[in-house]
Amino acid sequence: MYYFTGFIVGEGSISIIKASNKGTGRGFYFALDLTVSNSDLILLKELNQVVACGKGITSLIKGGYNLSIRGKDKIKPALSFLNKFPPPAGDLFKEKLNILKKALEILSVKNYKVQEIEKLRQRLKEIKVTARVVKHFPVIFETKNVGYFLSGIVDAEGSMGWRKSGNRQQPYFCVLMREEAIIDLFIKQFGFGHKYYRPNEKLYHFETGKKGDVAKLADYFLNKFPVKLVKNRQRLENLQRLLND
Repeated sequence: MYYFTGFIVGEGSISIIKASNKGTGRGFYFALDLTVSNSDLILLKELNQVVACGKGITSLIKGGYNLSIRGKDKIKPALSFLNKFPPPAGDLFKEKLNILKKALEILSVKNYKVQEIEKLRQRLKEIKVTARVVKHFPVIFETKNVGYFLSGIVDAEGSMGWRKSGNRQQPYFCVLMREEAIIDLFIKQFGFGHKYYRPNEKLYHFETGKKGDVAKLADYFLNKFPVKLVKNRQRLENLQRLLND
């Protein structure tokens, strides 16, 4: 189950949508939304069943698909799943998740205050722009949970294969995301790799190009805590085969 948590953290987007609705008397309404995007429709359908009890809606977008879990009733099973299988790390996602939970509490009250929801919407916008959190959350380091969680992260945000280095091809494995705590978790879990920061994009980068390290990562995410995306399995199998030769 922690694989799906990792995949959601990597590919998920949390929003509080404000939409017009003349039938309520307010002229608008708020909808809570968790959207997960990917090119693998089969994986999104599996995630929908496991995380949202099949309540989400999948739609076609350019280059892939969106799984949208929108509305108070639909979001509840997804929040229940993430309460049961919480992210071991990820300050940005955890803060956004707390905002979503708070918004659900407010919207569950009949005469809720619009200003409270607007304040939460503004905080979500700030996180998106600044990539800064109010507080840092403790990392939950349990080897088995972390392994599956990182597998989901790799399918969402990982890249691996071969690239040119001078006159030869060099293997590489990298993960790129805004969650510094998760990048640190990769380094702590494996004991190797480098962390870089791209200030313009506000992105943290875990990477290794050492043959031995890449071979260990290929084995880890193929056999111990396997990734689910077909394209990533094929890339890792190719890496493993050539590195073993």
